[in-house]
Amino acid sequence: MEQRDQPIGVFDSGLGGISVLRACVSLLPRENFLFFGDSANAPYGEKSLEQVRQLTMAAVDRLLAQHVKAVVIACNTATSAAIGLLRQAHPNLPIIGIEPAVKPAAQAQGSSSVIVMATPLTIREDKYQKLAATFCHEADVISLPCKGLAEMVESGIFSGPALDTYLQELLLPFRYCNVDYIVLGCTHYPFVRQAIARNFGRPVSIIDGSDGTARQLRRQLELTGLLTTRTGPGTVIFQNSRSDKLSMSQMLFQMAY
Repeated sequence: MEQRDQPIGVFDSGLGGISVLRACVSLLPRENFLFFGDSANAPYGEKSLEQVRQLTMAAVDRLLAQHVKAVVIACNTATSAAIGLLRQAHPNLPIIGIEPAVKPAAQAQGSSSVIVMATPLTIREDKYQKLAATFCHEADVISLPCKGLAEMVESGIFSGPALDTYLQELLLPFRYCNVDYIVLGCTHYPFVRQAIARNFGRPVSIIDGSDGTARQLRRQLELTGLLTTRTGPGTVIFQNSRSDKLSMSQMLFQMAY
C-alpha cells in the first residue's frame, strides 16, 4: 500500500477524542482512520505529567506499529504534556495536536470574558498557560478546572441529575458574569455540550477545537503529499485498551450533540 493510502491514527485518553475524529472524517471523508482510545487508563487529566507522557508515547507507538501515515493527538491533556517529545522522537511524521479554542473566543467581536473548561493537568501545563496569557489582553480568560467531568463522560453519563448537579455547582459563580464564550478544553466535553448550555442558565456561545484540528490535519497532509488517492469513502476502525468500550465508541461516533 502506498504511504498516502495508509490510515490516519487518532488517539485519545479514552472516548472523548471521537469528537475530534468526527470532525476529521467530515473534512476528509476519503481517508481511512484508526482510532485508539486508552480507556483502561482514563482519565489522563488527573494523572502526573510523567504518567501522561509515558502513556501517550506508548499509544503512538501502537499506532505506528499499524503503519499509520499521520497521528492526531485528540486529547488536550496529552497534547499539552507530550506533543513536543513526540515531534522530537518522530521528526518525519505529521503529528497534529489539539488545544483549547481560546484564540477565536477571545478575538470574537464584542467578547469580554471567556471560560475555558479543561482538565486540571491541561490548565496547569505551560502550554495552556502561555496560550491563555497570549490572549488575556483581548478578553478576560477564566480557567476552570473540571475535576471528574471527563470521567463522567467516559462512564457514559451524558445527562441526568448527577451531571446537572455537578455542572450547576461548577458554573454557578459565573452565571451572572459578562461571559460570552465557553471553550471546551477537553475532547470529552462536547458530548455534554447541551447539558453545559442548559446548566449555565443563560445563552452563551460554546466552542471547541475539533474543527481547527481537522483543518490542520488536512494542511499537513497537503504539505507532505500524503492526501489519499482514493475516490471512494474511507473506513473508520475503533480500538480501545478496554474491549467493553468498543460498542460505546461506535455509538458516540454516531451521536448527535
